[in-house]
Amino acid sequence: MRRRRCGNEEDPKKIQKERETLAPKPLPSTRPRALTCPLQPQPQKPHRSWNIFRNPIPLQKTFDQSQSLLFTRLPPEIRHQIWSHVLGNRLLYIVRAPKALLAIECVEGFGSDLETRPHGCWGFISGPPFDSPLGFYISPRENHPLKPANFLPLLRTCRMIYTEAIPVLYETNIFDFDHLDSLLYFYQSVLPQRLDQIRTLNLSFHIREPLSSAIPSRDINTWRRTCDTLISFQGLEELRVHLSSRYYLQPGTRSKHQWEPLLDALRLVKTPFTFIVYLPWSESQCAEAAQDSGYPFLLMSMLEES
Repeated sequence: MRRRRCGNEEDPKKIQKERETLAPKPLPSTRPRALTCPLQPQPQKPHRSWNIFRNPIPLQKTFDQSQSLLFTRLPPEIRHQIWSHVLGNRLLYIVRAPKALLAIECVEGFGSDLETRPHGCWGFISGPPFDSPLGFYISPRENHPLKPANFLPLLRTCRMIYTEAIPVLYETNIFDFDHLDSLLYFYQSVLPQRLDQIRTLNLSFHIREPLSSAIPSRDINTWRRTCDTLISFQGLEELRVHLSSRYYLQPGTRSKHQWEPLLDALRLVKTPFTFIVYLPWSESQCAEAAQDSGYPFLLMSMLEES
């Protein structure tokens, strides 16, 4: 007898198909041209194809901007301050839209209590942002002073500005992810050398099903893939991971089979200067789990003190 699916039960195959269909396009393995200035520009003969009817491949050319007062009058230190003012020192929520990733800039003033909880800057999302298997971004909230994080106009000005300014974008901003897929897609969409420039990263994982569940976006294999991705961020200095669940993250040794696989997967992450894992437990429960564990990170309570 064929079992009928409950009306509230999710279809894992449908979810996986939507994830694959709506995922952003990853970077090509070979880019048509570099955006930064050549490291050692040397004149070379154009490569000529054996096909005489095909035009030769042009050499990359970069003007020294000698006509620009920005580069001739201002020292590099002052230019760096300009790039930092335009591109840096922001909290950026990296959210998924259909076939794209978006950066939403927090404008409400951020701190430890705003980095991962849903508030006005997150905008409208399809389903509760910490509970939906997909949770795609839809639009900003009405009458909210949301500032879209559009850094492209400055970076597209010229190669010289791009070369100087692009490290500021990755080194000085906080990148906040509320979904495992968001981080996995981000990893596929950004050049490895840019990933290594990220200094501060936040990740939230709300567990909706047992880790042995068949739901692709929430099982332990996807979590391990996410942790492997974190290992590849070689320049991290601050990493904060928020783990939460309504039913499947109970404290204590009796529930160790639930939380130990999650924490063990984080062991191989290159230890940043600040590495904290927040749990929906009391301080004493966090201390009990950390005892004799040898975790390279701190376990801290995310519960509000009464």
